[in-house]
Amino acid sequence: MRIKGVLFDFMGTTANEKDPTMIHQCFLKAFRDHGVEVTDEIIKRNRGKDKKEIVSAILHQYHQPQHLVRGILNSFNTLLINSLDNFIVNKDTRAIIQFLKEKSIVTGLGTGFPRDVFELIFNHLDWKDMGFDYIGIAEETGRGRPHADMIMDMLKKFSLQKDQFLKVGDTVADVLEGKNAGVKTVAILSGTQDEKEILKEKPDFVIRQLTELKEIIAG
Repeated sequence: MRIKGVLFDFMGTTANEKDPTMIHQCFLKAFRDHGVEVTDEIIKRNRGKDKKEIVSAILHQYHQPQHLVRGILNSFNTLLINSLDNFIVNKDTRAIIQFLKEKSIVTGLGTGFPRDVFELIFNHLDWKDMGFDYIGIAEETGRGRPHADMIMDMLKKFSLQKDQFLKVGDTVADVLEGKNAGVKTVAILSGTQDEKEILKEKPDFVIRQLTELKEIIAG
């Protein structure tokens, strides 16, 4: 398998949280601020998707009006921005990106955060010199995960074939995104979601740290 392109998920894959419950708590408080009590479990099941889609889907499940989406999102984004110190770099990210670049493999980063929030976190992590070839913002490319729009956009922009591509992520939505695009999927078991739920989707490869990608690409 000759890999020429890799799309990484952002949060939970290349970046992590000091407090892994923080994003959940931001969601819970954002819903609560608008009079909607939701469970941590329903948020966890929806992780990895575009944030607007998460809020809309949860409101639908709770039979709440969709006009609340914008306000809940604004609250969530504000809470997130006030918690920037919680975000840290996965210790293996810089090394694996350097490895891929040495092999002339195109590297991409995909996220369900809106661009302004993504850029605040990205700059907080001091990644300006990381040199990602592609940044995918779900709400800008079309539909968010598990839809394949970001992958298809990257494939098109770099003239890559599906059998030359890997999608790497830590959620069910990431695995389904790759499968919906028809590319190989790598699930990193970093604790964002229950391992059994991720493995149930049968990713092509399973890793526990990003450096294990070297063996997959070499193979």
